[in-house]
Amino acid sequence: MLFGKTIRIWPRASYDFWHSAACRDACERPNECALSGRMKVNPVFPLARARAKQPNCTIITGIGMAMDKNFDAKTAEAAISKRWQEAKAFAAGANASRDETFTVMIPPPNVTGSLHVGHAFNNTLQDILVRWHRMRGFDTLWQPGVDHAGIATQLVVERKMAEEGSKPRREMGRDAFEKKIWEWKKQSGGTIINQLKRLGASCDWDRTAFTMSGAPNAPEGEEGNFHDAVLKVFVEMYNKGLIYRGKRLTNWDPHFETAISDLEVENIEVDGHMWHFK
Repeated sequence: MLFGKTIRIWPRASYDFWHSAACRDACERPNECALSGRMKVNPVFPLARARAKQPNCTIITGIGMAMDKNFDAKTAEAAISKRWQEAKAFAAGANASRDETFTVMIPPPNVTGSLHVGHAFNNTLQDILVRWHRMRGFDTLWQPGVDHAGIATQLVVERKMAEEGSKPRREMGRDAFEKKIWEWKKQSGGTIINQLKRLGASCDWDRTAFTMSGAPNAPEGEEGNFHDAVLKVFVEMYNKGLIYRGKRLTNWDPHFETAISDLEVENIEVDGHMWHFK
């Protein structure tokens, strides 16, 4: 359909346009109307409207803006994503037509930086399953969120403070340091959520959660009960013997006075000496 009229477009170097004989006979400017007969139109130009006798009739000319040579995915995908979010297309229950439910709790990425290719691959697989169930009419929810990752986040923030020449956390005090942590969470957490949206993840963004929301001294906008829920679940799992302290080697950081994960360790090879005992 084009401006209320059906036009047949042939896949050739130039486009052939056909229109009804009734419109052609009634038109007072048949020589100018591309719809009144067969006319070659340069395909690089979009179709432009012009005046004709009939209100719904359209004169097609070769005047207009040139089509972009390359597809701009950044612009096109952002516009599509915006329409999805405005339409609440991914809200829980959207397109539901059956009683069955399907829920995925996104493995919350740490607020220590930005997503990497592993997150992109993992979330793509989740998105495929979620969209498939949503299209089949399931009451579907993909729950988004981010994790506080306390020790790793502390490590990142303290390194950032050292680079900026700020006071160490002990000189700064607990309250001031917590404020720095929340500032980093706002920056990094927002980056992660925006990255997920940019990937096209079909999460219910109005339900975005953070594992430390509702914590004491949490800033405005971090209301919720996830802090209490995390404590409750971890204590229950510990009491059931599902969480325990194992005897294993750890990466102890003498500066931060805590154990850190392998991801925060910089491995350096040095020449050593092999000792022999008799």
